[in-house]
Amino acid sequence: MYKAIYKYAPLSEYLIDALKNNYYVFSCPSELNDVYDCQLPVNVGIQKDKAYKEIANIISGVSGLINNDEDEEFARTLNNILLTNVKDNEKNYFIKVVKKLVSEQRVTCFSEDFDNMPMWAHYANNHNGVCLKFEYPDDQMSLFSYLAKVNYVEKLPRLKLPNFEDINPREEDYDFINQLLLTKQKKWEYENELRLIFLKDQLKTINSIRSMLNYPPDALTGVYFGYNVDTNGVLYQKIVECCRHKARPPKLHIRRKNEGSFGSYWKKVTEDGEL
Repeated sequence: MYKAIYKYAPLSEYLIDALKNNYYVFSCPSELNDVYDCQLPVNVGIQKDKAYKEIANIISGVSGLINNDEDEEFARTLNNILLTNVKDNEKNYFIKVVKKLVSEQRVTCFSEDFDNMPMWAHYANNHNGVCLKFEYPDDQMSLFSYLAKVNYVEKLPRLKLPNFEDINPREEDYDFINQLLLTKQKKWEYENELRLIFLKDQLKTINSIRSMLNYPPDALTGVYFGYNVDTNGVLYQKIVECCRHKARPPKLHIRRKNEGSFGSYWKKVTEDGEL
């Protein structure tokens, strides 16, 4: 069984290159258009005993002079030297860790809906752009299996930093990064958003904030052009030509307004133009 996902985009030479070479562009989370997206506050908590033990273990491992029974007590004597104001230092350290963790991720976004008028306005250059349709097998062997739904919430959550010291770590500890990268305000719910999230080292680098990942050429099965696309324009012609030269050309449609009423319909695009 196949499932469809959709990506809205303005017409551009970058889009044409991505279509020609069958790749998705991934962005650094800091580039996303919601100021809270991937930037939720994290409840760091204070783990002073853990900090003491870690310092002692480091010292013990290097010098071999500290007995196990003395590790924690010895670490306490180093408080004023190595951990001035343990509470603040540890909190600041973990905040930096979380920010670094987020900066190492790359995200690309999709929608479950190709007929979403606000999405056409916001992400397809006010109906001057396109919506691309991708279809994947609904199984664990396809890229589709890596998709994750965005969770929309009313109130700003405060995520709890994982504590992997537990003998039996909680499920939410493992889900920490997903919560951080998949939580948005309720007002964005109209997007019906799905995301692919990978570490930047798993992708091919484009520049310091963007990466790319190739998709199977036959995954692109449809291209929908918005109301206002200029069918005589160079970018439109290039996209149509690019699609027609694919081994399995995607179906092309262009949106047109109903006459005398609200609403619209899709017309197929053929080699001779619109049907």
